[in-house]
Amino acid sequence: MLSMLEYQQEAALSAFTRAVVDSEEVAEARRRSLAEAWDFVPFEAFTALRSPSSAQKGCLTATDIYDWLSQESSFAVVTLDDVAASIQARTTAYGELNYGGFLRMVLPSYASDEWLQETILKRSHSSSASDNQTSQVSFAVASRLRPLFEHEIKSSKQLQAQRQILQDLGVSAHMVAEYFLESTRGMSHPELEALLVRGNIGHYHFPVFRPFDRSTVLSVRAPVPSVSVKATNKDQVKGALSPSGRSTRAPSVESSPRSPRSPSLLDLNSPRCPTRSSSRDISARRGHTSSASVSPRSPALGRDSSSPWMSVTDSARFLSQPVVRRTASGEESAEQRSAEIRSVLQLLQKQAMQDVRVELAKGSMSTGIILEGMLDELDKTRKGFVTDSDIWSFLQEAGATTSLRSITALLSEMQLRLAPDRILAPGRMSMRELCILTFPADSAEFELARASYSDDDFLVKLQLCQQGRDHAVPKQVRYQFQHLLDVAGNSAEQLESDRRQFNLFPCEALTLLNETFNFIADGHSSFSM
Repeated sequence: MLSMLEYQQEAALSAFTRAVVDSEEVAEARRRSLAEAWDFVPFEAFTALRSPSSAQKGCLTATDIYDWLSQESSFAVVTLDDVAASIQARTTAYGELNYGGFLRMVLPSYASDEWLQETILKRSHSSSASDNQTSQVSFAVASRLRPLFEHEIKSSKQLQAQRQILQDLGVSAHMVAEYFLESTRGMSHPELEALLVRGNIGHYHFPVFRPFDRSTVLSVRAPVPSVSVKATNKDQVKGALSPSGRSTRAPSVESSPRSPRSPSLLDLNSPRCPTRSSSRDISARRGHTSSASVSPRSPALGRDSSSPWMSVTDSARFLSQPVVRRTASGEESAEQRSAEIRSVLQLLQKQAMQDVRVELAKGSMSTGIILEGMLDELDKTRKGFVTDSDIWSFLQEAGATTSLRSITALLSEMQLRLAPDRILAPGRMSMRELCILTFPADSAEFELARASYSDDDFLVKLQLCQQGRDHAVPKQVRYQFQHLLDVAGNSAEQLESDRRQFNLFPCEALTLLNETFNFIADGHSSFSM
């Protein structure tokens, strides 16, 4: 029988979940209304809201939005802190909202509205506005943009109050995960999608609900919890974007709860099949017999390009979430931990399969590729870096059907391939990351990109390697590169879907990864393929 506290906890969780769904549905309706305005061009609105000081940095701040909203007398009851809290999920560590974050805030985020996102981005791509140009927001756009901002501010305050209630009742991360999986089975697909978009379930580990200690240190693929005295969601530290235009790495695209380009949502209602095994007898030390070898050079993994590959939904089901079985003391059983480790090994195998698929696509390209010429093909405005919209526009011009969601996942995947010692820039691909995407893993250019500490350093070394070559990109290479982007984007989307499924496991992700590493390495500090 449930105690009074447990009843209160369940009621608070139910109220919070419903508030998240309702808030996101209203926000999505207002984002869609804004996108349907015939004269809404995101970049023009972005530049119109910026102050002169923000324009020099190429960003938007909470002060800019507050000043714009304050032009209406009815907005006097909202403070600058309220505005800052409402946009903080999409700002950098400096409190700056770059253009990518602004897009995630104003574009529709449901998968069914992807056509509308692409239409708006095409409109922005053809806009004549420049980064330094000032513009005005039309009355029609302002009358739809203002209610969206006001709703974000209002819902941010309401949800923060409910988060505080959950903390006061001692709701743990494990309780949230169990409640979520149980309560969402009866939700309709639009409601479930709204909850996932707003709460970013499947990526965050709910660090706000548990104390900060050694066991909560997250991996490079997870957001960093705050160590502030205020244990609130708005105090979480986020991936930072350098104020200079040379920031070359970005956090995962999922770091924005409302990213209109986040990977496809998981099929959480798919059957959960437990895997039985002893704690150490998972399989042979070099791999288990039920799956192919994870060697990146294994011909078994490098299937023929014409063979069907798993869709994103099938990819999510590839990793069966283990059923929780605990001992009388409340600890996970050896059988449960063994099943969880097996799931990580399956994820490693799946990633190896996708890597081989991409390497095969790289091998079909011409060996005379000039990286600078390829960058010029993508970066039409000469920014010095490539965005997901740049790549998507390049593919659209050739008639490709690759989705913007896949391209965004691809940029995030490429940024994971470089060392985590750089400031991150959402939605951008540097020249080094473009090189890693384009050239095979055993090429000299690939090694140069991995060894260089900056794009400038890499460019100097690359010019020595490719000296005397023409920068023009032949039509044949363009088509080969388009095929590579399509294959790599699809693979990145499937891998991101697998990681989301992995993050739904009822265990601490980093602890499980450490145990899996120790199992494979058998006490050593590293292991080989």
